[in-house]
Amino acid sequence: MIATIHTFGRALNWNPHIHALIPEVVYDPKKKTYKRVKYFDYTNLRKTWTYELNRLLIQHFGKQFYKVTNQSYIDQENGYYVYAKQQENRKGSASDNVGACVEYMMRYAARPAMAESRILSYDRKSDIVEWYYDDHKTGERIVVKELAVELLKKMIIHIPDENFKTVRYYGFYNPKQSDILDLLHEQLDDDKQKKNTKEKRKELFRKAQLRHRWRTSVLDCFNRDMLRCICGREMQYIYSYNPLEGKTNDRDYRQHCIDEMRILRIRRIPPT
Repeated sequence: MIATIHTFGRALNWNPHIHALIPEVVYDPKKKTYKRVKYFDYTNLRKTWTYELNRLLIQHFGKQFYKVTNQSYIDQENGYYVYAKQQENRKGSASDNVGACVEYMMRYAARPAMAESRILSYDRKSDIVEWYYDDHKTGERIVVKELAVELLKKMIIHIPDENFKTVRYYGFYNPKQSDILDLLHEQLDDDKQKKNTKEKRKELFRKAQLRHRWRTSVLDCFNRDMLRCICGREMQYIYSYNPLEGKTNDRDYRQHCIDEMRILRIRRIPPT
């Protein structure tokens, strides 16, 4: 299983929930056999989710939380909320829309609580921001007008703590169990996935990491290689100079740097 945690709703409210991708294959590492699963009991899932969540809360808060958890079993007799969309156009035991399902879930793992495109306008004089969200239940578009600082407050509470992992991998999707995943692909006779070996996955991961280095990021944003001299040679890093060291008011200097980078920026030519 692959799970990712979200703390926000479309209205930027505090709405912690977990998105989970559950494979339709169960693998037994002892017998080295697999079994396809076509049915998933969501009633049992809700009750199991209730029990496990209450158990972790008691483990964290102690016995003082018993009263709250006991009341939750009375108020939520059917278990805590679990939303599972009915999949259609099924062939055998797998959905035809697996790629879209994975893309939908994983795009949430590395994005902020709200996209910039949802901001309609900003009034500098009144400091009022106008933005929108689409109501999940009614589908109605709701337009919100509020102070910029209030919008920032709503977004800041959803920033995860440093080094907090928002995505977790379980079972044969766990990186430590990648050998089992290769064995499963062989048993499933999946030619495409059999070529995606452990070594190849490591190489793809290494290339993905290169895109997050500062040099690559600057090149992608400003179309300028900061370590490439105009003569064509590559410069070597020796030391860094901090012009702001010891200064208390650096606003003018920072603004100068921002303006300078905007002037140097080279617009990308759109693909034809």
